Amino acid sequence: MRTFIITLICLFSVLTTQAQLKEKGFFIEASAGYGQYKWNASTDRFAMIAPSIGYKFNPKWTVGIKMQIETASPNFLYLTGYAQYHYWCKRRLSLFGELQTTYASSTNLTPSNEHGEVGLALGGTFALTNRLGLILHYGYIGYSGDHYGRDQGACWNEGDFIVDVDWRRLLLGVQFIF
Repeated sequence: MRTFIITLICLFSVLTTQAQLKEKGFFIEASAGYGQYKWNASTDRFAMIAPSIGYKFNPKWTVGIKMQIETASPNFLYLTGYAQYHYWCKRRLSLFGELQTTYASSTNLTPSNEHGEVGLALGGTFALTNRLGLILHYGYIGYSGDHYGRDQGACWNEGDFIVDVDWRRLLLGVQFIF
């Protein structure tokens, strides 16, 4: 019986290490995150939800659009177009740089706060099966017209150029490739 169990464990581990995401195709992605803004003496904690659709051209290149919604007050809606280059791919794990351009708007501020961003984010994917994977996005470096978040947490700025590794830049999610 012990030999049978050990054989099953070895067989399962060999099959799962061979899993990698499908080389090309359309995908959907659902990511979520957490953030907070500090206003004077109060702190506003919020959730972020970011659905995305796109196309994977090959194991190295992916393009897509993402809509990110914050539950904070003021709540922002972000629309992002992005291109990912997967610079390191090993079986189940892939690391990428993501060039992104973002338009953001808040509907409950007077006057309405609209701003844009153009820059680079980092991330990685971990294949669970050949069609399903976990995805992580973190950090941002580049231009940002966001004057609400730039002085929050781990965000350094020089004018409109920022390096932001605050919690609100961390998104975890799942990706399904058709």
